[in-house]
Amino acid sequence: MKIPLPLLTTLLVACGGSSGSLSGTYMLEGGGTTFTFDPGGTYSVVMFRDTIHGTYRIEGDSVIMIHPNMLYGTDHEAALLQGDMLVAGRRRFIKQ
Repeated sequence: MKIPLPLLTTLLVACGGSSGSLSGTYMLEGGGTTFTFDPGGTYSVVMFRDTIHGTYRIEGDSVIMIHPNMLYGTDHEAALLQGDMLVAGRRRFIKQ
């Protein structure tokens, strides 16, 4: 089953530079969806009782997130990091 990810765009931008990794969990305001980043370069998204695992890499101030897609091979997803918030489209995820 392909899980649509309309919550995301194509690029995660870390404001103010980056240390080469991210860590922590970000939860959608109101609950339901979470992103968890591991400083080792992996992340997971839990949405609608399903979990997607992927990898990320930092290029300058940008973080590229990649996960397998059963229909297309791989997908590149994104959002904007603003302080303790991850903003994906109109949705805000707060760092826990």
